[in-house]
Amino acid sequence: MTRVLIFIGHYPPARRVGGPARSAASMANGVPGCEFYVFTSETDFKSKPALEGVMVNRWQERARAQVFYASVRRRRLWGLRRVIHELSPDVIYLNGFFARRFTIPVLVLRYLGLVPRRPVILAPRGEFSAGALGLKGVRKSAYLRIARALGLYRDVIWHACSAEDVKGIRRVQGSQARIVEAANFPPVPRPEALARHIRKDRNGCRLVSLARIAAMKNLLGALEALAYVRAPVTFDIYGPIEDPEYWGRCEARIRTLPTNVTVQYRNAVGPDETEALLARYDALFLPTLGENYGYAIVEAWAAATPVLLSDRTPWTGLETDRAGWTAAPDDAEGFARHIDRLAAMDDVEHQRWRAGALARAERLSRDESLVAAYAELFDTAREKGQGR
Repeated sequence: MTRVLIFIGHYPPARRVGGPARSAASMANGVPGCEFYVFTSETDFKSKPALEGVMVNRWQERARAQVFYASVRRRRLWGLRRVIHELSPDVIYLNGFFARRFTIPVLVLRYLGLVPRRPVILAPRGEFSAGALGLKGVRKSAYLRIARALGLYRDVIWHACSAEDVKGIRRVQGSQARIVEAANFPPVPRPEALARHIRKDRNGCRLVSLARIAAMKNLLGALEALAYVRAPVTFDIYGPIEDPEYWGRCEARIRTLPTNVTVQYRNAVGPDETEALLARYDALFLPTLGENYGYAIVEAWAAATPVLLSDRTPWTGLETDRAGWTAAPDDAEGFARHIDRLAAMDDVEHQRWRAGALARAERLSRDESLVAAYAELFDTAREKGQGR
């Protein structure tokens, strides 16, 4: 068995987490031949109290993984060094290229020779897309130059979740980067997903956003599109406020929307609540600036909910499959046309789109190549470790 130590900022049962945490949990539950140990924070995203129902600073079993919910003190540099020495993992798995809590400190410890030089797998989680690199671009460019000069990432194995992810890693890390592409493990749809979905009213629609509130997710773009919509629309926003200044701009735009549009912020929702939540809406609306996967998208399909996306995700052919619609992130009028078309549907027509969304989720859940792709990922790391 390959012993894998995962470092990640937040982990279930955290409620205010996004796709990376859910993807890591799915990987730990779905990959055979590995023992997973997860080192994470004892709090939820931007929250101070410890997570309810977890033991702090102790290993505990959660699904197929052993998880350590660490206090602030244990998350400091010497706490990270201690856990690596104590576990002596075969492979270290890092989430996020620019992650200051774990990725950068762990790589610095490794660079200084303060921890054993174990093979490292790093999942950038879409951080190398053009949209992501453009946000706080000066700071990111400076860090990239320093990291290259030090060789912090020289021998890591890159985990790409999509073909676009591969392109981004090649563009930033060069042609010599060692990349293994393995998509995230999708949620498995339940057979009753169609039956539990709420009926659609004609001449109106209910849209939902299920994402952290930050410029990358382009909530402002969604609000700009709603200004052009003619039909009655409700738009509910779920997700942690990562960037308060950006949220302030969104609130200002909400106040100027026409009377046929109703927008409400409804805070965050836990991973175990998303399926029931999505079943209450006619479409997920996510005009993101870039996704390497987009876990909420696949969750929506598993709940038989079509999606309205930007064209900056790996997902194509949505209209052909009746799984959703796409437009450019800044094409407000294009999104508005899709929304008006959705609003005009009766329940019979919308049920065809719900079935198309569920069929897309079912195909993803039957993808037998996933286990082989992850076997290649961890075999590559294990072979590298044996040759060190």
